[in-house]
Amino acid sequence: MIEQELSTLVMQAKAGDSAAMTEIIRRFTPLEINLIKKYFGSGIDWDDYLSEGDMLIIESVYDYDEGKKVPFESYLKIKLNYLYMNIRKKKKQLVYLDKETADGSTLADTLRADDPPVDEPIIGREEYGEVRKAVKNLTHKQRTMIELYYYQGKSIKQCAEVMGIAYQSAVELKGRAIRMLADELKIIKSLP
Repeated sequence: MIEQELSTLVMQAKAGDSAAMTEIIRRFTPLEINLIKKYFGSGIDWDDYLSEGDMLIIESVYDYDEGKKVPFESYLKIKLNYLYMNIRKKKKQLVYLDKETADGSTLADTLRADDPPVDEPIIGREEYGEVRKAVKNLTHKQRTMIELYYYQGKSIKQCAEVMGIAYQSAVELKGRAIRMLADELKIIKSLP
């Protein structure tokens, strides 16, 4: 009965029924939470991971092939498991320059003013300068979002809280900032 009910919801969601899609996401949220706990522990900010899972659920509804005779629930469980497993593998360990070491100093204390930027080996001195120019041309809010998200390693939810804006507004602001940076970098690279 439940499998048939879920199949009906999937068909309705594929046809554009947003209430059916919302119900599918609601039903699989406990699974998402269990997998997040399994791969990341319980002392983390869940919102970004749940958003990733929700996006995968939506994609899976549209990708699901009923003709393969695999129950949607089994299909989705496997996909969610691999999603979180892969995120965990790719997740970088962030190093904060202001975090104190055992001797009371910080990593920032060990950097000299004339040292090249930490990320120079990745993007090179010339590209680094171009990115800095492009960031300066963003609005104050966009620069703040880039700083919080990329340089301080905060989640979208944390950025929204720091900036005093709604989560969805933070998502949109980050997207606009990235698009502006991309456009700005194209302009800078086209200059002689």
